[in-house]
Amino acid sequence: MSMKITPFTRHHVILLITLAVTLGAVVDSPAEAAANPSDFDRSKARAPTPLIAASLPAPQRFALIAAFKTAYRRAYESESCRRLFEELEISAAGALAASHYDRPAAAAIRAHCQKRVGAVTSVRSRHIHLCPGFETLSRNDQAAILIHEALHTAGLGEWPQDLEAPTSRQITERVKLACSL
Repeated sequence: MSMKITPFTRHHVILLITLAVTLGAVVDSPAEAAANPSDFDRSKARAPTPLIAASLPAPQRFALIAAFKTAYRRAYESESCRRLFEELEISAAGALAASHYDRPAAAAIRAHCQKRVGAVTSVRSRHIHLCPGFETLSRNDQAAILIHEALHTAGLGEWPQDLEAPTSRQITERVKLACSL
């Protein structure tokens, strides 16, 4: 017996998958999520595929996918890493999964990327722009950058824009320590 998928049921499956990602778990199939969403085994969770713009160059795309898995795994397995996000009242997995990765505009490259940063975003923005050279960093440095930027997505400010907030270097050091990177 086959089930007819209507736009209405497709919408519900997408909502269930979105809910699972937000809670820090990714299912193997839409059918698994629809079958029994309250009985999902977190031990089988795996990193979702990051949301990557088609314009991102292939070397950065491949580096991002590998670094995303590392960042997601560290954020998922490390209590101290998860706590960084809990302070902002969001899950680490949810902040990482909600991010959209792209290349920066030329103005952002001139303003930020030439300062040897790996990525650029704004507070509460889901758009994370990977700077040229991101792909040349170590996997742990790439993962630390993704978690650092996801913290901005979650609402963490940065000095000097927010005079009460830590500096970029302080955030990265905190991420590396808390997430064992």
